[in-house]
Amino acid sequence: MDKAKRTLVQFWLKKAQRDLAAAHSLAQELPDIAIYHCQQGAEKALKGFLVFHDTDSGDTHNINTLVKIASTFKP
Repeated sequence: MDKAKRTLVQFWLKKAQRDLAAAHSLAQELPDIAIYHCQQGAEKALKGFLVFHDTDSGDTHNINTLVKIASTFKP
């Protein structure tokens, strides 16, 4: 993997990790906001996965769409 691609994958995964850490911190007091951050973390992790597989996710923020695209890759 070239450096630019690795940097972009890491960018998305670090952002996903930060969203999940925020969700964990907010879970007890503000569960609705924690759930939002869980969704954001999942979206960013999927985008990192798609970048890893050289696939453009487009401008979508729809989790179902991202999962459908990601599911085309064999484990």
